[in-house]
Formats: sequence, C-alpha cells, structure tokens
Amino acid sequence: ISASGNTAAPAASVQVRNTGFGTSTDASGNYSFVADLKPGAYFLDVSGVNYKSRAIPFTVEAGKTSYTLNAELVDDAIGMEEVV
Repeated sequence: ISASGNTAAPAASVQVRNTGFGTSTDASGNYSFVADLKPGAYFLDVSGVNYKSRAIPFTVEAGKTSYTLNAELVDDAIGMEEVV
C-alpha cells in the first residue's frame, strides 16, 4: 500500500469487508495474511490516518490460492475550522 507521491503507507488497515480477515501494513507499506474465502466477489477495505479510505473490488476464483492487491491512498485534507 502506497501513499501519495509513491511513499509507503505504514500502519494502514487492510480488511476483507464483512469477514474477520485483515491486517495492518508494515513500515514499508507491505501486508500479507491468510484468509479462507469461498469463491466470489469481495472488497478489500484500506484505510489509514490522514488518508481517504479505499474499497478495492476483487474476485476469489476456485483453485487459486494467492492474490496480489495493490492500492494507493490519497491524502485526506480535512480543514480545521476555528472554534471561538
């Protein structure tokens, strides 16, 4: 998982939607996990502090045991309003 400018996105959350499968990225933005998913369509939800969340669609095929999913997170420029 990379961030804007092709830099690593450490500690980003990577989850297969509506399952208990997921992990966090390491300092280099890499992640890996084992998930027992049935064939079908899924979303990989990726989020991180100060980044806009992403939902990456992917399909699990019968007999295929390994997938590589990459994503780029975009900065989330949240404006702070002055509190009086």
